[in-house]
Amino acid sequence: QLMQHLFTSDQYKEACELYEEMQEVGVQPDIVTITALIAGHIRSGHISEAWDILKKMSENGQRPTIKAYTVFIHELCKASKPLESL
Repeated sequence: QLMQHLFTSDQYKEACELYEEMQEVGVQPDIVTITALIAGHIRSGHISEAWDILKKMSENGQRPTIKAYTVFIHELCKASKPLESL
């Protein structure tokens, strides 16, 4: 929730730092955290980073959920990038 709040409050850098800190201390992000990170990247115009995270999920043994894909596509469309969402 904190990460989502930071992203919606235009505190992109702080939200990304929080995610990095979680990884440094050994906290494994769950699908909700990863989905919030993906949405935050897209809202901030960092679409390639969002795509990389979605791809890395599969590489790390996690499976993106329908919700993760839905959020990804929804945020791309909101950012006026409907062709990229295809």
